[in-house]
Amino acid sequence: MRILELAQIELYVSEVKITNPPKHRKEIARAFIAKAVYNLQTTRDLIDRLKEKRKKRDR
Repeated sequence: MRILELAQIELYVSEVKITNPPKHRKEIARAFIAKAVYNLQTTRDLIDRLKEKRKKRDR
């Protein structure tokens, strides 16, 4: 998704040692942006959409 490249959200994710590892925090931030762009309510909706897109691409 190009918006993720443009937003560069990884630059704004802080590294806090007592919570999720930095890699996971970046992935969570990217998922948050993707959900907002696609106007999805839940993470499950995002996962389902990505699976559908992958199936179409693999055809």
